[in-house]
Amino acid sequence: MSDFAEILRKKMFEKRLKAVDLAKGTNIAPSVISRYLSGKNQPSTDNIMTIGNYLGVHPQSLLSSSDAPESIQKSQGVSSSHPF
Repeated sequence: MSDFAEILRKKMFEKRLKAVDLAKGTNIAPSVISRYLSGKNQPSTDNIMTIGNYLGVHPQSLLSSSDAPESIQKSQGVSSSHPF
């Protein structure tokens, strides 16, 4: 399973979301969400941003299990509202 699939599953679990909820909330087809969760497909940049926005997390945090992007932003005083 890909890092993205594992991270997405974790974020969905934390927010008590099902795949169908994510699909409806992001307007991404349920079959596409299913392929992301199984690790068969990797999302486009647009879909990463859409999913991140829906989940309320920085899109980069969906790609790596490291919290480095947020830590670097905080230590450098960069606004977390930066789009990407």
